[in-house]
Amino acid sequence: MKKTLAIATALTTAFLTFSLAQNASALTNVQSDNGLNFDVQDITDEDDGGINDGGNDAFDDFGMIRIQVSDGNGILTNDQELNGFGLTFDGGRRFNTTTPVTVSGINVTRSLFTPAGTNYMRYIDTFTNTSNSALNLLVAWGGDLGSDGITTVAATASGDLTIGTNDTWALTIEDDGGLFNPAGPATDPPVGYVVGNNSILSSIGDYDSNPFVNSWPGNGNEDLAFVYNLSLQAGQSTSLAYFLYRGLQENNTGPLGQQPTTGQEIALAQTVLANLAQNPNFSDLTPQQRGMIANFTTPAATVPEPASTLGLLAVGAIGATSALKRKNKQN
Repeated sequence: MKKTLAIATALTTAFLTFSLAQNASALTNVQSDNGLNFDVQDITDEDDGGINDGGNDAFDDFGMIRIQVSDGNGILTNDQELNGFGLTFDGGRRFNTTTPVTVSGINVTRSLFTPAGTNYMRYIDTFTNTSNSALNLLVAWGGDLGSDGITTVAATASGDLTIGTNDTWALTIEDDGGLFNPAGPATDPPVGYVVGNNSILSSIGDYDSNPFVNSWPGNGNEDLAFVYNLSLQAGQSTSLAYFLYRGLQENNTGPLGQQPTTGQEIALAQTVLANLAQNPNFSDLTPQQRGMIANFTTPAATVPEPASTLGLLAVGAIGATSALKRKNKQN
């Protein structure tokens, strides 16, 4: 009996050890200029390219894509979140697809890049129509924000506090006071989005409630999505690019000893986002790659990001982190 119990205990321990090892490898961290990590979901069933937390609860999984595919006869695939890209980390600052995902004749690859000296992740998603007929594609880029039910629009490119299809960038914060005050303080890191300057941005959707049908209700909802409308002829390829910015909590000590006060990180984020929208960082891409990006009409060279509150510091990649918190929302 004791021998049987010992064997069972050993098997249980081995299983738990294996499970923890699997979870520990489900994320890969890349450090930003401000000292926080972009923890990319790039392994196992979470291989979707989303950012799990981003440091200080900036995200609760953000940066994924959902798609809807249609042809002349109707919808072929409706509101499907994509994963299984076989994202491979180069050991530096890039992630690339090794196993493209194909849904209803649309082949999809993802590329992620966080340049040194910055606090943003650049996504480029490429879609190829492998069918013999024209297809229409709706793409929702977004996910779940760590700001939860106190998500607050702090700024937009158009100058108002409503994120719309006319905005090339937008900024949200967590207002822990529950007043939805755009001036802050940002009690989670401010999160910014640079989404392009072309008219193919068709709506702002609710990521977790069919973003192709349901609009994002605004303040108080953390499930934000930017929805694009693409038409692809047989054999045609096109790309979408988006930039995801993440700053520091205000009135808290940052990972490098920063002491940002109320409004300081919000103002910095607006400057960075406006610069990126005007001069998106595509300097590492070939002319052909830049020309495939459908949601930017003027793909340009890089413009240096303004220094963080502690100044630009050397950064580097570090290894895998611990367990997933998929949809484990917390403040």
